[in-house]
Amino acid sequence: MLSVLAGLLIVGKQLPSGTAAPNLPGLVEVQKSGKPRPISPDLLKGKVAIVDFWATWCAPCIATIPKMNELVERFKGKPVTFISISPEAPEVIAKFMGKTEMLGMIASDQTETTKRKWGIKFFPTAYIIGADGQIAFVIEPDLITPEMIEGVISGKFKGVGATLGHGFDPSRGTSFIEQMTGEPRTFRGGFDPAYDYVELKDDLVMPPFCTVVRPSLFKRQMGFHYGKNSTTVGATVINWSPMDLLESLTATLAAYIRVDFDDKFQQSRWDAIITRPLAGRSAQRAVGEMENDLLTSLLAAWQAKLDTREEEVSGLSMSVANQGQLITQSELDKLPAAKRKHYRTVEDARSFIAAGRGVPIYSADPSLDGLFWDNEFPEDGTPNGMKSWLDKVYERLGIRLEPVRRKEKIIHLVPLSSPKS
Repeated sequence: MLSVLAGLLIVGKQLPSGTAAPNLPGLVEVQKSGKPRPISPDLLKGKVAIVDFWATWCAPCIATIPKMNELVERFKGKPVTFISISPEAPEVIAKFMGKTEMLGMIASDQTETTKRKWGIKFFPTAYIIGADGQIAFVIEPDLITPEMIEGVISGKFKGVGATLGHGFDPSRGTSFIEQMTGEPRTFRGGFDPAYDYVELKDDLVMPPFCTVVRPSLFKRQMGFHYGKNSTTVGATVINWSPMDLLESLTATLAAYIRVDFDDKFQQSRWDAIITRPLAGRSAQRAVGEMENDLLTSLLAAWQAKLDTREEEVSGLSMSVANQGQLITQSELDKLPAAKRKHYRTVEDARSFIAAGRGVPIYSADPSLDGLFWDNEFPEDGTPNGMKSWLDKVYERLGIRLEPVRRKEKIIHLVPLSSPKS
């Protein structure tokens, strides 16, 4: 689906999503025959627009032309402008158009004035721009969906600022990506590990407003980190499944989530890098906005939506026999700090068991949830290490589980439209 290794790197600072789109200087409209006509630099003013940067020699660009033609046809008569911009001479583009049908407005940027102003780094790169002039999506053309465009027209995606597809510098080649993904490495929240490793210095500036969502570039490494400085908050997620991401972003246990997609999608792995400016807000509020925007961007990339339904589900009721192992918050506060860090709540134990079993775990006695028990979290985070730790939790607390059925709200991840037969 993505062409991150096949795209072309062009030197410059690419415009991030969530910022104002520049004008279009120095362009001429190209037709199959006839003299090129100047295009107004203010063509985009007050319009929803899809601006596609491409070239006739770019194989990934050519592969997206049928998809772009479909979108142009679908939105014919609606308030949307489609413009495809190539840095080549008008006669080169016209010759190509004689062999390949291209709909929408086709433009030559032979002086590369627009390319430099927009800071284009990859071919192909497309922008979806709102009528307010703000860039809603920076995206590879083959990831554009009608729902994205409709959402920009309606204002639903106003301020989302999603970048879907890019984030890796292909000039480094496949050997670089294999090197960077072959071994676990430290990375920071708000930075792209596939792009920023080499330059990861103390003075590296976190971009103030960006969202990158893509199929994972990493083979073995996986992880999550938050980042924060005086002006910006950020988060980086590497090699997570859709279920992992939904569980985190919806603050919902996996037991209450259903992914109504095929196994291939459920087993897919994703990277996400997101940052948001503090802009005078608390970090907690900025992080909340950041997580909401990331969820919106993931749904757009997956062409999916969330559907919450009340359903009867099978679960387990958890009771604690060894209540003498539990202490209250006031008792915990009297312990030395080094000792306190080993304690966890009964609710924590219930959550870990639920995650491991994949079913809801209910408390037989909710009054125990806020009590604490002494058990240091395992250093071995492997499945075997976690199983050994949970076995000790069962033994120490005398945990018993009994089957129950209850009505619960279940979040379903469903496709936006049914697959075509």
